[in-house]
Amino acid sequence: MDSTLLLTLALLLFAGMRSHWTGRLLVLLLLSPVLRYGLAIFGFAIRLCLSEWAGILLRSGGFNVQTEGNVLVRQVPGIGPVDIAVDPACMGLHMTGLSVVVAVFWLMWHERQANSEVPFGWVLVYAAVAFGLTILCNLVRIMLLVAFGVGPDSPLHELVGLVCVVVYAWLPAWWLARFTVARFGNVQEEKQAVLGTGRWVSVSLGMTGLALGAGLMAFTAQPNSANSITQQKTVSAFAQQGFIVRKITKDGFYQLTKPGLLLYLKPLPDWWSAEHSPAVCWRGGGYELRRVREQRIAGKPVYTAELQHTNRPSLYTAWWFTNGTYQTIGQLDFRWRMVRGENGFSLVNITAEKPLTTHQLAMLLR
Repeated sequence: MDSTLLLTLALLLFAGMRSHWTGRLLVLLLLSPVLRYGLAIFGFAIRLCLSEWAGILLRSGGFNVQTEGNVLVRQVPGIGPVDIAVDPACMGLHMTGLSVVVAVFWLMWHERQANSEVPFGWVLVYAAVAFGLTILCNLVRIMLLVAFGVGPDSPLHELVGLVCVVVYAWLPAWWLARFTVARFGNVQEEKQAVLGTGRWVSVSLGMTGLALGAGLMAFTAQPNSANSITQQKTVSAFAQQGFIVRKITKDGFYQLTKPGLLLYLKPLPDWWSAEHSPAVCWRGGGYELRRVREQRIAGKPVYTAELQHTNRPSLYTAWWFTNGTYQTIGQLDFRWRMVRGENGFSLVNITAEKPLTTHQLAMLLR
């Protein structure tokens, strides 16, 4: 169990099973896996977007900062360039679920103090604003780390993150909860006649949400065979460029090699499955993804990055999604195409010991 799930269960005990919050909190129990799924799919896009925003704001403030994908480089007088990588840990997005649970607690607390109840529609608005505060918190954290040159090895690195979470997420959520209850809350004495019914409706909605969520997770866990026609077509195209198939795993992943190049072809069994991201797979070998950036090669989008290891030379990697005729890096793009019935997509990940040239990538993207 992760912290979001445990704290939600604690809130259920705090609210009591007869509270109008019971159903809402049962739905919140699904938040943790949903957040992990969302970050697994859209993590790179969020990191690149936050990096770009932070770079623009810092440059507008007079700082000598360059944005290189998910890395912000600041020239510090007397020290030289200081790199701050916007990685999942640096973003603090692992605390997003915790921040939402804290925001929910603030709202429950102020409701209890005022003996009132906020309509569900305004609860959703409040939750959306609270989630937006966590994004703002991450953006401010990145800017402060770069502005003051606080690297990941500094003891202040985590302290800055904690201060940002408290100041820009948790405290504003407390004030927002107080305002929401005062402005939109309904005093409970005025609705005693319907309160019992409302509680059961809330519980029913929560149980329905849990049942649907459990069914969805069970359904998505069912294995699906990869699109073999598309897979073979893509493998044949790489074979024509001199790649040799070295291994085929039980999951249908292909490992192909060519002097100086290592290529993985990983099919997505269905539109809702999370891909086997290079950030996850290479981390198992002790590598960390750095300088992730979006580029266009021969008019086609591609991600490029550097793989750094503490005891080994750096590697250089690139990846994109293809169904044999169409290439993209947009998560919504290829998933929507699969929903509409187009051929299945695969993740293509090419890695080399030297930086990949535009010509090399253009040949692979044909």
